[in-house]
Amino acid sequence: MYNYFKSKEELIRELAVNGMCEFFYIFDPNRDGTLTDDEFEFLINESFRILRERTDYGKLYITIMLRLPVYEMVKKDITGFVPGLIGTRRLL
Repeated sequence: MYNYFKSKEELIRELAVNGMCEFFYIFDPNRDGTLTDDEFEFLINESFRILRERTDYGKLYITIMLRLPVYEMVKKDITGFVPGLIGTRRLL
């Protein structure tokens, strides 16, 4: 592993960023900044499909994100994904 990553922290950051990239790819597939009803349905279905097909990766990713010290370590790497997505869908 250390041939590819300098440290355990770098490996964890890479896993977290890759997970966010995969999730946000399905969040707004046409990249227009708006989440339509059809896109929202696709997001839900595709998220569950990915979790079913890649259970080990899903468990690892969720574990990374739920452990506060680890989340603090990767927070700055993944927060860049969020601002463009907030407010793109009204939930009521």
